[in-house]
Amino acid sequence: MEGSVDYLATMAHHSTGHDTELTKKFGFMSMLGISFVVVGTWTSAGSSMNLALPSGGPVAVLYGLVAAGVGSLLVAASLAELCSVFPTNGAQYEWTAVLAGPRYQKFLSYACGWVVTSSWWALAAAGPSLFSSLALALIQSLVDGYTFQKWHQFLIFIGVEIGAGIINAFGTALLPMIGKVSFILSLAGLFVISATVLAMTSGKHQSAKFVFTEFINQTGWNDGAAFLLGLLQGCYSLIAFDATAHLVEEMPNPQKDCPRTMVLSIILGTVTGFAFLVSVLFSVQDLDEVVGSSPLIVVFKQATGSRAATIALTAIVLTIIFCSAVEVVTSSSRMTAAFARQGGIPFSNFFAEVHKGLDLPLRSMLLTNSIVIILGLLYLGASTAFNAIISACVVGLGLSYLIPIAVLLVRGRHILPRSEFSLGRWGYAINISAALYLVFIEILFLFPSTPHPTASTMNYAIVILGGILCFAIGSIICSKYMSYLLRIDKMLSFATNPKKRQGQLKPKPIQPRKPRKPGDQNPRTTPAPSNSGESQSIQEARTPSFFTDVMEDPLFLVNLGELTASTFDLDECLNPTLNSPLSLFTDHSHLDVQLFQYYIQNLSTRLTNADGFWNPLRVLAVPRMCSSSVLFQAVCAGSAIHMARFSSYDVEHYDRVARLYYVQALSALKDLISVLEQQTASDSSYKELDGIILLTSIFLCKYEIIKGGMSVWRQHLAGVET
Repeated sequence: MEGSVDYLATMAHHSTGHDTELTKKFGFMSMLGISFVVVGTWTSAGSSMNLALPSGGPVAVLYGLVAAGVGSLLVAASLAELCSVFPTNGAQYEWTAVLAGPRYQKFLSYACGWVVTSSWWALAAAGPSLFSSLALALIQSLVDGYTFQKWHQFLIFIGVEIGAGIINAFGTALLPMIGKVSFILSLAGLFVISATVLAMTSGKHQSAKFVFTEFINQTGWNDGAAFLLGLLQGCYSLIAFDATAHLVEEMPNPQKDCPRTMVLSIILGTVTGFAFLVSVLFSVQDLDEVVGSSPLIVVFKQATGSRAATIALTAIVLTIIFCSAVEVVTSSSRMTAAFARQGGIPFSNFFAEVHKGLDLPLRSMLLTNSIVIILGLLYLGASTAFNAIISACVVGLGLSYLIPIAVLLVRGRHILPRSEFSLGRWGYAINISAALYLVFIEILFLFPSTPHPTASTMNYAIVILGGILCFAIGSIICSKYMSYLLRIDKMLSFATNPKKRQGQLKPKPIQPRKPRKPGDQNPRTTPAPSNSGESQSIQEARTPSFFTDVMEDPLFLVNLGELTASTFDLDECLNPTLNSPLSLFTDHSHLDVQLFQYYIQNLSTRLTNADGFWNPLRVLAVPRMCSSSVLFQAVCAGSAIHMARFSSYDVEHYDRVARLYYVQALSALKDLISVLEQQTASDSSYKELDGIILLTSIFLCKYEIIKGGMSVWRQHLAGVET
């Protein structure tokens, strides 16, 4: 599964008219740098150390990070596998849409889309907030008589965000280099800072007992609860590893490179974070001062005793945080554009637009910048609300990780095709462990810091997250007032109006056959001339009498009197209507139409040597395809794999398309069989359902024959025989 254009991105293109127009500029090292710096374990762990020290002391700080690292690695591995199978900028919400069953996929994917998009907006505000807080703490510690004002922080806040926006807008070509440089700078900065503070506190280090065994509880909770709250610092320091998953459309080999960056960012983050925290804890001189102020500034000042050294070390951290802010804007803008491309946010057409000259979704980036600045304004009036939003982004990201993993477990891992990054036999164990870990930390993130919270110490993250989910649900209920419905209407118009499809991939229209007059010969069923070179058996197979034999085969027991040329409208099949105005993806995309027409024009004639009007692969299958999505998917899978193997189409692209249709058909077939097993032969729908299952199994068998999967097609054949 190599290449950069995936099935879901193609579906988005053929459904809405949008295409992946961004340059594929991110290689493995640049993406690893982006992922590592966005996660920013050692910088965020050091900056938030004062929150964990009262809730467990050094024990919680160190071992909490290790525990969070193990849990986050399980989650990252689970999501990396999905990314390898379905590489698309929408990531979590599009994975959910593909994995979930038809009954829930639209609601779950839409809700997940709002959660992950809004979480990335809030995360984009976290970098400027941390930068401004650290910068002002440095000024406050070095300048006597300085009085902190909120508007000072706001000015620095918007300066960082505007700077990140300018670099993203006009320095798109520099982003890969920024990823690599920031990665090297982060590792070098870690080494320089750790070596400096350890060297300059030589002879006055804290004891190893203090660093590795000291437990402190100043929260009011019992020791167990205090340690669990201290664990959250580690969880907070290992979040947002999905950053590269929102950039896959700009990678030449996303199926292989993106999963590796997600997993490696957690491994490297845990190792570097642990090393940095150990060096800092050994260098601490006054623990109370560290807890009561900005921890990094205090540690640098205590360790070096030098204003210049403190400024230099802090400047390294600030530079890394700024690079992280730039890269978060990059990922957030791509996530926003992906959701807009599917009609998920208001004014989707406007925000989904890609600026070809600047090579980025400029409007989505400006939307991200604007929301971040609005959040900064909120800080001026209500800092508690701002902090709640920042906390809620961590909860939201965790929830967006949980939804696709949970859906995968419910549906079963068998629906996943093989990929570059596969969990193999450990898949269920890793997925279940990851889901349990996410549920656990989601609950912890909603706890207040004290057992008897006040209005100022209450954890309002649940309120923010609940508001986002309520908005998503409300927009579905009131969808006629939302641009979401407008986008669905646009998709329908695009799919059915040829004028709007100009410039898009459009198969030639198929004209229905004219009915033959009595005595006319069907050229497809007339025996070939003797000089055609065909054997006698093939010529006999092309005679009308052969069709009678085929139709009398027990495999095709139907009332042929009901199947005439007027039984179904072929044009209606090629331009189907949507089943639901709330579909996140159209039920029949332009790609569906192309594959269906290929089946009518090519595949159905090649899979049987008895072609003609009464070709059972058209007469029997087409009417049922129009009413059965599982049969339609199986047929499309066969068309796509045939296009990949025996036509002049893009082999890699249509091979991936075939795999995705095949997986969806196989999963839905399993559900149909479960329904059939609960019915009896006397039920009204039993015969029709049994026929759909039979035909679907036949087409899956043909898919494997075309593909060359000899052992698998025999399994499908055995299913047909039973």
